[in-house]
Amino acid sequence: MILFSIVIVCIVSVSLIGCTITGSPTGESIKTSTKAEVQPKLVSSPSEVNIGVILSNNTDDFEKRLIESMNKESQELRPKVTFAFNESNPDKNVECAQDLIVNKKVNVLIVDSPTKESFDKILDLAWKNGVYLFNTETLKEIDRLDLVIQYVGSDNSEGGYKVGSKTGQLISSEFGGKADLIILDMPQEKVKYKERANSFLLGIQQYAREAKVVLRTNGSESIEEVQKMVEDLLNQYPDVNVIFSVTKESTVGALLAAEKLGKDPANFMITGYDATKEIFESIRDGGFVRAVVVDQPDEIAHRMLIIAIDLMNGNKTLEVEQAQRQWILTALVTKDNVNDWLSKSND
Repeated sequence: MILFSIVIVCIVSVSLIGCTITGSPTGESIKTSTKAEVQPKLVSSPSEVNIGVILSNNTDDFEKRLIESMNKESQELRPKVTFAFNESNPDKNVECAQDLIVNKKVNVLIVDSPTKESFDKILDLAWKNGVYLFNTETLKEIDRLDLVIQYVGSDNSEGGYKVGSKTGQLISSEFGGKADLIILDMPQEKVKYKERANSFLLGIQQYAREAKVVLRTNGSESIEEVQKMVEDLLNQYPDVNVIFSVTKESTVGALLAAEKLGKDPANFMITGYDATKEIFESIRDGGFVRAVVVDQPDEIAHRMLIIAIDLMNGNKTLEVEQAQRQWILTALVTKDNVNDWLSKSND
């Protein structure tokens, strides 16, 4: 997921905090009761809604846009929003949550990409303090649902299918419907990667039935590691002419490998999920990357803040009634619209 400053507009306040508290907030075992010990205290005005948001950092492209979108939305919708960063260490999520709930007195907490273990500990805190808890990761199991909004974020299956369909169309139009593919997946602790890859396969089959997957393997968060791995794989599988990756890091690594090996963009393509400026530029320039799907953090931010305000005001809106899972559609980026996305990445 820019540097930004404290924003105060009328009664709006957006601030940043660090996470310096150490130790677990509770040594107690996970509770099994169906209702939280303390229920949230409803408020009468959006300005009384105090939202805490835990992110990895404020340098990732997605998170920069999410922060900017929440800043903008908070000025219009009037809740207070406080950000905390776990320094890309999910184990610090609990420390951040304790600071936000106990010290900053937030009544809604949004946690980006928690582990199951940290989510359970944070939920202990939420239950003890009457705090609604939003999760932006599709965890395999959430044992306690009271006060939990299970998922508000991108529809990874929809995105995978969308880019898979586009990849199939490109294979049909550029390669005569035949292709040998490598899928760069990621370890399956995070469900979203599996959803992206599996749905990609469903999408591609709609338009390129003769395309075959010769290898599905894990990529890496390290671009350099992916580049070296893809170079080796392309030497091992010389007939491969399509690569799909479930992360932007793997897409960039594959792009660099194709360039280093002297592949020809006319008969080799890369598609993926998520993007960087380099990926957008490759699409624009007719390079190896033909299409990607990207998340829409502005829509995610808007949806989360609306649901949070309605929950705390006790409004039984349709979004609140359906708030257990809120899927946000992805956007497909191709040569036709890439300039719009490049301009956003330059903002």
